[in-house]
Amino acid sequence: MSFGPYPEVPLAEARERRDAEKAQLRSGEDPMAARRVMRRGISLAEVNEAYWVGRKDLTDARRENARRGIEMHLGPWPGNRILASITRDDLLAELQRMDAAGKHSYVRKVRMWSSQLFEWGMENSYTAFGGMPGTRD
Repeated sequence: MSFGPYPEVPLAEARERRDAEKAQLRSGEDPMAARRVMRRGISLAEVNEAYWVGRKDLTDARRENARRGIEMHLGPWPGNRILASITRDDLLAELQRMDAAGKHSYVRKVRMWSSQLFEWGMENSYTAFGGMPGTRD
């Protein structure tokens, strides 16, 4: 369980939160239950929002460009689909459709951006899918 990055979450606060979570465990409660429920049903559109908001290492313009690129090119297709239900083959088929429509430069960008979303989703237990589309882990 993580409470956030240091120094955003001071050590003293992390220890207090840890102790509270341990108390829940001792009383028979699962402190991760709420997080597990939330993670089961997150859509691609929700991941697109959450991921780019969290990317503080990019300029606002770059984050917005990537977020809008996914929204415009993948949003109509699986935007409301649960992230865990989207396969590599699904994503590749959509990228091939974009390529056939002549959106060649955006195919590469959307592939890169979507890969970042799926990797983030895998790291945060939203899906088992990770890595670049078309590769095998």
